[in-house]
Amino acid sequence: ASPIPSAPHTKDPGSVQPKIGEKHAVIVSHISDLTDFYVQYRSTEKNISSMMTAMKSMYSANVHTPATIINIGMLCCVQLGSDWFRAEIKQVLSNGYILVILKDFGNVQLVTAKAIYPLEGSLISTPFWAVRCGLNNIAPTTPTAIGNFPRQLIQWFHKYATDPNAYHIAHFIRHADERFYIELQDEQGGGDAKPTTTELLITNKCAKRVAENFPAYTGMQAQLSQMGA
Repeated sequence: ASPIPSAPHTKDPGSVQPKIGEKHAVIVSHISDLTDFYVQYRSTEKNISSMMTAMKSMYSANVHTPATIINIGMLCCVQLGSDWFRAEIKQVLSNGYILVILKDFGNVQLVTAKAIYPLEGSLISTPFWAVRCGLNNIAPTTPTAIGNFPRQLIQWFHKYATDPNAYHIAHFIRHADERFYIELQDEQGGGDAKPTTTELLITNKCAKRVAENFPAYTGMQAQLSQMGA
C-alpha cells in the first residue's frame, strides 16, 4: 500500500461536553493540581478501549509515515511505546522535542518528530474523551509561590482520586477558565452520603472556600518543569 500523506491541520472535534448540573460516574485520568485535572466518563471506558485497539491496528500496518509538517495546534496521532494516542501539538522546543497533550487522557508528553503521525480522518469525528476539570470554589490554605496546592496535597488527591476501589461521581457545577468546575464524591459502597472531596479538604484545613477559583491554575508549566523542558 502507498504511504498516507501528512495533513498539516485537522478540524478539532472538541471534547465530550457535560451539561451544567449533570452528574456522571467518572475516572480521573490525569492530575496536575486540584483545580486542573481530567476525567473520563465510566460509560465511555469501552469506547476508549476500542479506539485504542483500532489505532494500534491501523498505525501498526506500516502504511503511515510520520508527519512532514508540524504546527502548533495541529491534531495528530502519537506513538508511545507500542500504543497510539490522539494528541495535539502544544509547543516545539529548541532542543528538538515536541510537547503534545494526549487529548483522550489529558497528560502531556515530550516526543520526537518521528513519533508524530497524521490523524486518520475516521478518528476526527469522535469527540475527545477527556474532560478538563477542577474542584469548585476552593483555594489552598497554604499556597505555593505560584498559587497552586502544595505537592503533598496533590499527591494525596492523586491517591484518593485514582483509588481503584473508589467509585467517583462528578457533579458539574460551572464552566470557566477552559474547564468544568465540579464537586467530586466517592460513592463506593452506597449507604449514607459521604463527604465530597472539597468537604474533606476543608474539614482537614487543607483548603478553604472561595467565591471563585483564583487564580486559575494550569498544570502545563509544572509538567514542563518536571520534564526538564
